[in-house]
Amino acid sequence: MKRISKLAGRVIGMTLALCIGCVSGAVPQMTAAADKTTVYIMGDSTGCDYSESDDTTYYYKRVGFGTRFGDYLTDDAQVVNLALSGRSSKSFTAESNYTTYKNSVKAGDYVIIAFGHNDEKSDDTARYTEPLGDKDTEGSFKNSLYANYIKPALDAGATPVLATPVVRRTASGTWSASQLHQANGGDYAQAVRELGTELGLTVIDNTKMTKDLYDSLGVDETVYLHAWLNNKPSSVDNTHLNNYGAAYVSYLMANALKSSSNGLAAYVKSDISAPVKANELIVNPTYTEPDPDAADLDESELAKSVFTATRPWYATAFGDIGGVSKLVKNGALVVNTTSGKTNFEITELSENSVRIRTGDAATNQSFGKIAATSDAFTLYYMPVDAASNFEISADATVNDVLINNQVSFGAVCLDRVSVDDSNKNLYSYVAAGALKYGDSANVTFARTDDVLASNVTAAYTPAKGDTVKVRIVKAGDRFKVTYGDVTETYTNKMSGTVYFGFYTTRNADVTFSNIAFNNEIVEGDPDEESTTSSETTTDATTEATTEATTEATTEATTEVTTEATTEATTEATTETVTETSPEIVDDTVQQIGQSFDGTSYTYIASIDSLNYKEVGFIFEYDGKTAVRGTNTVYTSVPGYGYDTETDGKTTNSFGSKYVYAYTVEDISGISGKMTVKPYYIDLNGKFCEGSASVVSDFDGDRAQLDNVQAQLRAVDMPADIKEIPFIEDETTSGNAFITEIPEVA
Repeated sequence: MKRISKLAGRVIGMTLALCIGCVSGAVPQMTAAADKTTVYIMGDSTGCDYSESDDTTYYYKRVGFGTRFGDYLTDDAQVVNLALSGRSSKSFTAESNYTTYKNSVKAGDYVIIAFGHNDEKSDDTARYTEPLGDKDTEGSFKNSLYANYIKPALDAGATPVLATPVVRRTASGTWSASQLHQANGGDYAQAVRELGTELGLTVIDNTKMTKDLYDSLGVDETVYLHAWLNNKPSSVDNTHLNNYGAAYVSYLMANALKSSSNGLAAYVKSDISAPVKANELIVNPTYTEPDPDAADLDESELAKSVFTATRPWYATAFGDIGGVSKLVKNGALVVNTTSGKTNFEITELSENSVRIRTGDAATNQSFGKIAATSDAFTLYYMPVDAASNFEISADATVNDVLINNQVSFGAVCLDRVSVDDSNKNLYSYVAAGALKYGDSANVTFARTDDVLASNVTAAYTPAKGDTVKVRIVKAGDRFKVTYGDVTETYTNKMSGTVYFGFYTTRNADVTFSNIAFNNEIVEGDPDEESTTSSETTTDATTEATTEATTEATTEATTEVTTEATTEATTEATTETVTETSPEIVDDTVQQIGQSFDGTSYTYIASIDSLNYKEVGFIFEYDGKTAVRGTNTVYTSVPGYGYDTETDGKTTNSFGSKYVYAYTVEDISGISGKMTVKPYYIDLNGKFCEGSASVVSDFDGDRAQLDNVQAQLRAVDMPADIKEIPFIEDETTSGNAFITEIPEVA
């Protein structure tokens, strides 16, 4: 099989490149050799070609398996890759590539049909197909595959080959239903298998093969099979393959065909082997590492936007919006020929009111999105010194909205902005908005270190004509974020200048009224209520962009009173109580089940907010204080009653959002009478402890730990800390400690 070397990988066969720029849906031009067997690939972004102009800012670029599949075929076959990014088996039929397929497929050809990822989009009628129903059921996945691809191939004398969709990568090692394409009450991969059995067609089971591969490699290795937006593993795109991943999936497909009775097996090379990471993992040579010390944009640069705004406000649209050509042309906003409107709109209605629109719901025109590896904002904002504390709020009234899991709107505070720019950058921010917009949604969210996190689910999101209150209170590195009646607190460290304001993305038209700003918040705790002026005065906004309240913030977040420290029955805790709040990590926490092994123990506390630097127990014996131990905050504990990704959000069976895992080492030498006191340290360094429970004749065994648990139940605790027993595994039985924390004094 001839190969033409490309920056993003390889483009297979032909005298001309096929489907270069698969996002645009360009019709491939080809001169097919008469003596070669043609293999068509029909599918989505996991299989399509990408042009050199795509993903220029990626660290590992996206590469579809269709780009590499020909590497495993003999020179007697040629691959025509018609796959297109973002298409389902239904929406693909509206593309010119589908017309090419219908007009070109002929006797002796092979057609690999690999859809499923986008057929699951139940909130998008242009793409959605039902997983249930048979090949004759209109609107079903099976019917779409049969009527649009299989039947035309059979009618032309070609051989259709079905392929189940490749998995979406699991970052934890625990598979969710959506990662295996089980959605909307059915199983898309199983539908393909059943259709193949019914029609007597070969099925390449990519879902099973890639799941088995990922299970064998482990999450630390599978991250290298996928595209990265930057040079950090946390930026991994868990859907799209990179060159190494595309080569591996292609190898699996070719190897499966080789052992089948399908005629295409004769065109698979005899000496194929699994790709080697060192040879196939290609860093994008045009990638430029972001400069963490890059200066913030000055006001003259911010003012260059095509949008107009009254100072101190600015306006911009930026991020993954699908290209600058969707936003501006010849210095003016682009007007969409379908909707008759500009694709993006920011219009000031009054001093404290602005209308922000992205796309058009009536004509289903969408631009940008907020997703795991994508950010885009149509933003009305104000730059403020990151050292200052402030509050912003507004009433958000929905003029129109398209129900879609990538639609969002609300208030936001970002670490940086771009001016009228299309890019694949990930930003750091907190948002009072809804994510995965629908009948229920993740409300309030944040992106920190490239990771998008949202753990609050609301049963209702505003529809057309509804109004919701959005509010952000910043105090130091902590943000109290409110969307409607849901409030959550996030920690996000930002420096230099921050940019706060109001946004929409993808397909939402919202009026933000009663915009209010207050920069006179000097407390270090955003949970302290503040009084917000109903107007944004010139004096206040000027102060926000120039005055840094470092002294007030430092005082609020670091002061530890002598009295609080004295209350603790431990040794000096100055170092502990002046630390910042615990780092939140996403971890499998495999040791959490090892509650007691004779030398150490671990307990967990389920909490709804991050209002504590530390929670735990103090152990005293013979008048001495045992070590308090260490604790970490986790967002998930997969395999222990937690589902790490259900529709993109972390949940657990205890109804909380975070987990404290707390370990005390080396207690094997403790014996005799022992007292146990629950305690916590809040974010201002205040130490609080509860009443002691006495355990007689403690000798470090499991039965004594169980005994302490029962005695601690009588201690009250704040409402946002829940009782969670030790989790059982093969080394433990029953419950050990239950975390009980006293009321704040």
